[in-house]
Amino acid sequence: MASNFLKLNDEKTELLLIGHPKRVSKVQHFQLLIGENTVKPSACARNLGVYFDSTLSFKTFINQTAASAMYHIRSLAAISDHLPRDLTSRLCTSLVISRLDYCNSVLSGVPKCSLRPLQLALNMAARLVFKARKSCHVSPLLKQLKWLPIDQRIEEKILTLVFKARNGLCPSYLTDLLHDYVPVRALRSSDTATLTVPNFKLKTVGDRSFCSVGPKLWNSLPHSLRAGALACSDATPGTVTSLLRLHLFATHFGGPSSDQPLLLPPSVASLVVEKRADSPRGFVHAIKSPPR
Repeated sequence: MASNFLKLNDEKTELLLIGHPKRVSKVQHFQLLIGENTVKPSACARNLGVYFDSTLSFKTFINQTAASAMYHIRSLAAISDHLPRDLTSRLCTSLVISRLDYCNSVLSGVPKCSLRPLQLALNMAARLVFKARKSCHVSPLLKQLKWLPIDQRIEEKILTLVFKARNGLCPSYLTDLLHDYVPVRALRSSDTATLTVPNFKLKTVGDRSFCSVGPKLWNSLPHSLRAGALACSDATPGTVTSLLRLHLFATHFGGPSSDQPLLLPPSVASLVVEKRADSPRGFVHAIKSPPR
């Protein structure tokens, strides 16, 4: 910090010990001397709006995010009678879903029971748009709004980061974590765009890292999607995000309904779509640029 002409605020310095709960509990009377102040371990520390705890359970971050989303949902509910459905949906997207999606990639590997507050906030926003009762089943509402569940939104964020890292659109510290899989001998699957999945002894720690979750999710995508749209040199992050969302939507909800056309951005709509026979459920997983 001194080499970059930055000053360290001793009084605001926080110390966080990260590890297994049993191992962290064995560390007693641990402290650091920062300047003239003695810093002791904290229960959680905030970094760029994300609350990290010693066990990386992110319970504080999840509860804070859900509370912020619920606050805006209640504010919109007070004026929902004077707003059309279209405007209510856009306000929920900008005020509620934007908070639910912020830094959600760090929640990969978190148990679904821990993600329940975020999912409840998303369900409440969907019911607010349609002015439905609490007892109303929320899956048809989410499907009509084209809103993915929380766990699917986390997968979408990670897959988008993997695409950017593979195409040099991410910082080097993320790009260096991904490596193409090279088989020891020539196989028919050698031309598939797969990534190497590292092995970790600790499933609850190592398997939650980006270098493990990213390749696993990437390799689970259909070959037509990895070798088609995601391998297109003209594909932009916005186009890839829309196609990944379409694939996850088809996987979770069983495909879009026939009476609900998919609303794609102009960058996707301007592409010529191919229907691949090897794609699941017969949906679009490959694109080609139109002739210029």
